[in-house]
Amino acid sequence: MKKIALFIITLILFVSCEDNPVGSLSDKAMVELEKWKSLGINNYSITQQRIANFTGSDKYVRVYVSNNVITDIRDSSGTTSIPSENWKWYKSVDQLFDILIDTKNTRPSYYDVLYHDTYHYPAVLSLGPGTAKQSEAYTFLTIELFTNK
Repeated sequence: MKKIALFIITLILFVSCEDNPVGSLSDKAMVELEKWKSLGINNYSITQQRIANFTGSDKYVRVYVSNNVITDIRDSSGTTSIPSENWKWYKSVDQLFDILIDTKNTRPSYYDVLYHDTYHYPAVLSLGPGTAKQSEAYTFLTIELFTNK
């Protein structure tokens, strides 16, 4: 019984040390964003999958970005264009950072993010539902980045 009580007290103290875990997620995103920006990559393509509640979310696509703006989205082979009305489901690296930084406001019920070791972009971003602004859970997997400097 003493071990259980000690465990619970330790757990409470550990959890209370992190006053605002979502805030620290946002702060970490700002640090990683600065690292990404310092690389000067504005023109690139990424292979990305968004797992969410919409048709076709299980497929990888190729997102083409020029001057930090999405200019085209194609299937993973790069041959078939994705209709522009479906572009809203995919994000550029800057838009992924925007989502992370905005977690201070959206307050997701859960989150997980892994940054790419070399390029510092969010390679895996998973968020649970939060406020009305972000009412569904979703995951972005970004598996490749090709720079066009």
